[in-house]
Parts: sequence; structure tokens; C-alpha cells
Amino acid sequence: MKSRIRATIILIFFMLGILLAVMLQFEKKEKSYSGKGSDVVPVGEAADSINRLYDVEDYVNARSFDGKPEDIVTPEKISKLLDHLQISKEYKEQIIQASEAGFISREVWGEILLLLGQATGLSGVCGKGEVSVYDWNRESGELVSDGGKYQYRASEPALTDKKISFIHRDNIILFVMKTDEEAGFQNILIKKTEGDTITVQLFGVERKFEVRGLGGSENAVLENVLADIVMEQGNVRELRLKREKISAKVLSISEDTVELEGFGKIPVSPSVRVYKTESFVPGSISDIVVGSSNISFVVADREISGAIVHGVIQSANIRVLLNSSGYADMFHDIVTITCQSDFNLIFNEAAKEGEADGLLSGNEVVHSYKAGDVLSIDPDNEILKYSRIKIVPTDKNARLKVVSLSRNAQNPQYRGSLEISAYEGRLILINEVSVEEYLYSVVPSEMPSSYGVEALKVQAVCARSYAISHMTGSRLAKYGAHVDDSTTYQVYNNTAETENSISAVDATRGMVMNFNGEVVTAYFYATSCGCTTNGTVWSDTDIPYIRAKYLNTSQEMPDLMNNDVFTEFIKQKPENFDMDSVWYRWNVTLSIETISNSVNHILYSLYCANENQVLTAGASGEFESVPVRSVGRVSDISVTKRGAGGIIEEMIITGEKGKVKIIKQGNIRKIFNPYGNDIVRNDGSVIDHFTTLPSAFFAINKGADGNSFEIYGGGYGHGAGMSQTAVKKMIEQGMDYKSILGFFYPGIEVVLSEAYLG
Repeated sequence: MKSRIRATIILIFFMLGILLAVMLQFEKKEKSYSGKGSDVVPVGEAADSINRLYDVEDYVNARSFDGKPEDIVTPEKISKLLDHLQISKEYKEQIIQASEAGFISREVWGEILLLLGQATGLSGVCGKGEVSVYDWNRESGELVSDGGKYQYRASEPALTDKKISFIHRDNIILFVMKTDEEAGFQNILIKKTEGDTITVQLFGVERKFEVRGLGGSENAVLENVLADIVMEQGNVRELRLKREKISAKVLSISEDTVELEGFGKIPVSPSVRVYKTESFVPGSISDIVVGSSNISFVVADREISGAIVHGVIQSANIRVLLNSSGYADMFHDIVTITCQSDFNLIFNEAAKEGEADGLLSGNEVVHSYKAGDVLSIDPDNEILKYSRIKIVPTDKNARLKVVSLSRNAQNPQYRGSLEISAYEGRLILINEVSVEEYLYSVVPSEMPSSYGVEALKVQAVCARSYAISHMTGSRLAKYGAHVDDSTTYQVYNNTAETENSISAVDATRGMVMNFNGEVVTAYFYATSCGCTTNGTVWSDTDIPYIRAKYLNTSQEMPDLMNNDVFTEFIKQKPENFDMDSVWYRWNVTLSIETISNSVNHILYSLYCANENQVLTAGASGEFESVPVRSVGRVSDISVTKRGAGGIIEEMIITGEKGKVKIIKQGNIRKIFNPYGNDIVRNDGSVIDHFTTLPSAFFAINKGADGNSFEIYGGGYGHGAGMSQTAVKKMIEQGMDYKSILGFFYPGIEVVLSEAYLG
């Protein structure tokens, strides 16, 4: 009995010893966490960061960690969380490994958040960031920093005027890992000064800073000046002013340079800021357009730190990139020019070495030539190493003839001026001309002058609207142009200006189409199949003023999105505005060998150009985007989706080696190359040199011989917007140019745009 009591007492003391050891170890661990100060991560904050990551309110909470909001995150609590989230074994192991150190610092929790993002497929939008906080509105959650605007809602201590390191999902800050008392704001706008107080602006937010001793210095009066500011513990420690400004015409814009007339190419600071003087609305470098000259560029350390825009950003003239002969490409191996009047070659000397922080313009040099002189420029020309070459007639009404260029079997002549620049060992040729004079040669190149002045007025307003809508674009900005002279934009000077085209442009001088106050991009094409389509032929973006229209005002449009209805429609010739056009109906028969060769030849290049528009059927039958080079011998072709007006949007091609889905009308027209095969047109005439189908308004079925496919189509072009051949018929029936524009572009207003009249 005594031995049993003794054993029990020993067991009790043993258990108490174990309990005491555990308590001491726990106390030691708690002390080790508490000694870390602000580097610990409370469970409540960790849960909030996960909810922001997944964008689901209360997706996790303290209970998911098996704790309370005020508890500290530990490896054990992370293990509980992972069981709750049920993420894959691979990421679970990585997260456990990241927390093996025992202490979960804020930086470690940030890494764990990134791993959770990867585990959920969010790696593409999650990352680390570091910014200086300029302003943080806790109520709205808007955090303005030197790196842009973010959303951050948290019970964090004040972050303004501190540098923070953080984890983000897109522009949402998930978790702040580290804060620093020293912050810096580059290229901030000083709007005004009052004594020692400066009023500044960044991303549209105004603040006031005290700068000790400013009121009594030579810098006392500052207005519209950029500066770098370094903050320390909420006070301005350093103020670096950037006073030098240069204003010149913008000749080209790339990701890292801006080319200014007289200054050459100037590097752009990674922290460049753009401010618009109208209420100082913040902008970006992409807002600057080629040809504009109402901008003050702020230069420091021989790079552009900022730009202050005065008024509306626009170019007085249109700048047209001239393609080589046959529109082969945008580059030239040599440019040879002559003129019917005396002309000048103008360039700027290399920018001289200025002061440490400055830039000086080079001197303008002029070389004069007589009428009829021939001037040739090649890529090795010494001038092109530091300047563009500009060719200008002394008589503003004279034309510059480009002898090295062929258009419609002739050497084209251009109004305005020509610019030549070097690009990767070849030449770029730009024609700068007023919008109205540009249209003199666009209108006859796009619509036959024989259609008459009233029809050409329709084309003039469309072409003017299209041109102006592209004059703020950036697609060709690095070359120094707004548009080129091919069908990629609108054809320019392939046919010389005529009396009718000049009359039509002059009669509509400055007239454009507006929709909700903006100039429209007025798409047009040659001929319809009897119906137009919506503006989604290029992308999924809706264009509200381009809608499917049946080109017969007295009849209701049939349901042409139905494949059977469209097939019956296209094999007939219902009465409408385009019924007399040569391309109103067409057909071609292609052998299976021709179809197979055409499809397999172009399939991979179409995939590379847009991998989401060429999909391949997998083992399960589901279509996915994977590289594809061939489907083998084609056995079946089926239309699976028609858009408004009957245009084909999706088609499945089946071959012995696989099955592909082709999406969008441009790809569908290219996939069937009919070259060498007779395309029989509406009037019985035959064309056999096309390399794409005239339109994607067609029906296709296997021929009776089983070895060919018969294609019945209508129209020529993409089918969105105005049909040019229909306009002629509409004029004959008594419609004027404004009513025709309203028919093709519903909801627009024809208004005068004086800004581009010069």
C-alpha cells in the first residue's frame, strides 16, 4: 500500500515537472516574440491581408488560425491556417518551410502571402513594392505615393511621409512589411509659395510643406516648378529644385526618349511626371502626342524629369509615315527627292554641351537647292547621326516629288514638308501636312472621284474624323508619325488629288463626326453584302456608333446570325443599296488540296500573331490555346458562330491530324488563300490574284465531287461602318452627305472642329 502511494506521489511530481517545463518553454517563446516589437504579425492583421488577397470578405478570421485577433502568428497557427485553406501539398510544404525559423517576422509573412497567391493562381497580379507615401485617406482607403495610387484599408499607424515595403495585388496593398521614417518624392509640382510654405501637388492631391528659411532665400517665389523632396520624421530635410524648361515641337516619343526639334532625343527619367495646367490634372507620358508644341519639358541631369502641358495636347498638322513602293514596309534604303520650286534641306547641329544640368539646342543649318535639283539621302548620311533632315519647298504651294517611291505606277508628289530619319540602318520618311491638304489625296485614294462631289463629301468627313481620332494615338509615335499611308489606316496619295476631291474637302472643311463629344474613329470599307456588322469585328470592345445595318430602308433585316438564314440570303441577290456593286456577290471553288495547303501554310503564323484566336481541340474535345502548325488534309469546315449582319466570327476546321477553331474575320479571310483560283463576281467578271477572301460574309460547303469546297460570299472589306459603293446609290436616291453619315453611324453629330484648321 505504501509503495503504491509512493509511486503515485512520484508520478504526480513527474507530471508537474513536465507541466512546469512546458510553461517555461511557452513563456520563453512568448518573451522571444514580445521582444521583437513591431516586427510581429497579429493574427487579425494576417487574416485581413489574406481576405484582401482573395478579395473575399471574412474568407478567413482568427478562428482559422486557432487563435484570437490579438495573438501573434506562429508556425503552429500557420499550420492550422493551411489545414483550413486546403491548398495543394506543393505550396503547403513551401509555406511550412518558410515558417520553420520559429519566428514569423513581417517580412516572412509577406513571403507566405506571395506563396498563397501563387497557390491560388494570382502570381501574375501579386508582387512586392516599395513607395514613399504622400497621402493616405483611411476613410476612402486611397493611398497616394510616388509610385502611383493604391487602395489600402487597415488600422495601421500613420503612413504619410514614410517609405513602406509591401505586398500588393494589382493596386491593392495587402500587407505592409516595413516602414521607414525617411521618404522621398521625385518630380513633385510646386504650385506656389507663401513665406516658408510651399503648396505642392502629386497625382491631383495638394499638400503644404514648411521649408525652413525658404522665405528669405533667392528661391522665395516658386510657381509651376518641379522639385525632389526628401522627408525625415515628417519634416522636409532636402528640397532640390528643377528650374530648367525647354519648349519645342515633339518629333517622336519612345519608352525612354522624347525627340524634340532642335534638341534631338532626350532620355526620359523613370520617375517622369506630366502635369496639365488645366486645374493641374495629372497625366502621363503617353498623353504627349507627336507634333505638339505647347509643352514645357523640365530637364535635370540631362534627362526629362517632367512636362507641363499648356492647354489641349494636339498637333497642328498630321504626320504621315510613307511606306516603301508597293507598301512593302515602312523602311526605305534610299530617299530621292526633287521639287517643282526651289527647296531647302534643314537640319540641326548636334546639341552642344551645356551646363551640368542643362541642354542647349543646336544651330539650325539650311542648304538651298534649285527647282528640278535631285537630292538623294541614304542611311550613311552623316547628318542623320544626330538630326532629322527636313525638306521644305520655298513656295508653300509647290509639291515635293519622291523619285525613289512608286504609287500607282507614278512618283507621288506631296504637299507640306518631308522628314527623313535613320532607324536601325534604314530610313523613315514622314510627310507633315495640314489635315485638309492631307484629305485632298486621301479622298480620291479611298473613293473614286467619279462618284461625284456629294458622295466624296461623305468620304471626306469620314476620313477627317478617322485621321483626327488617330492624331492622339501612340502606335507610330516612336517613328514620329500619327498614321501611315496604307490600308492599315487609310490610303493616302495612291491616287493624286482631283478637282472633285478638293471640292468635297473644301465644302466640308473642318467637319467631323462626334459621339458624346468625342471625334469618332469612322471605319469604312468598299462594299457590303447587303448588311453591315458591328464594331466588334476587331476586338470584343463595343463601338456604340457602329451597328449592323440592313442596306435597304424599306425592309426589315433578316436574322443573318442564323447560319441557315444567312446561307439562303447570300445565295440570292435581295434589293439594297449595294446590289449593283461588282463585289455585292462573289463565289470561288477551292480544291481540298488548295484548302489544306493554305490552312497549314498560315496556321502557325496566325497563332503567333494572336494565340487566343487560334485554338486547338484537345483529347477531351475542349479547345485551348497551344502552338499548332498543321491539321493535315482538311476533311470538314463548319461555321460555328456568326456575328451581327452574318459575318463569320468563329469557324472549325477539321483535318486528319487535328481540329482547330479560328476566331475573328481577319484570320478567317486569311486562312483560305484563293490565289490562282477564279473568284467570280456579281457582274460575271473574274479575279484570280487575291491572297485572302474578299470578306468574311460567306457560306461554305463541300462540293458535290467531295474533293472541293464551294464558297459563296458577298461584299469586300471588314463590313463595319460605311460601305463606299452604297453611298453612290444613296446619293442617286436623293440622300445628302449628312443623312448618309447619320445612317451608317447612328447617334453621331456632324460638327465643326476648328482646332485642326490651322
